[in-house]
Amino acid sequence: MSPRALVRAGLLVIGVPQLIVGVWAVFAQVSFFNEFPGIGIAWLPEFGPYNDHLAADAGAGLLAAGVLALAAAIVPERRVVQVALAGWLAFAIPHTIFHALTYDVLPGVANVANLALLGLTVIVPLALIPVSRRLP
Repeated sequence: MSPRALVRAGLLVIGVPQLIVGVWAVFAQVSFFNEFPGIGIAWLPEFGPYNDHLAADAGAGLLAAGVLALAAAIVPERRVVQVALAGWLAFAIPHTIFHALTYDVLPGVANVANLALLGLTVIVPLALIPVSRRLP
């Protein structure tokens, strides 16, 4: 796989889910809070009471991160991709650390799934950084 194709695939893997979740949280805050991740279980109420401002702001941040990743996938030039990855990691690393430190909030299987997925949101962009150096 070429560096460009690999970078595009990685950016889509991390960006598309954030676009979906971001749109959900921005336009349907209560549903997002009560139903995320949307597979018949609800993780967010475990972290405290609903707050519409916080839900909308979180959604806007997720949407922005997804748009940034998607834009870099569409224009996979070295500097564009590197800025997108840096911005992404500025979000993903603290987010993952928060959940790693609050591992006792979610029940066992949900916690493992959450931490595994969040780990990928850090590992994938970190793996793309050296690949991005080979882009024009």
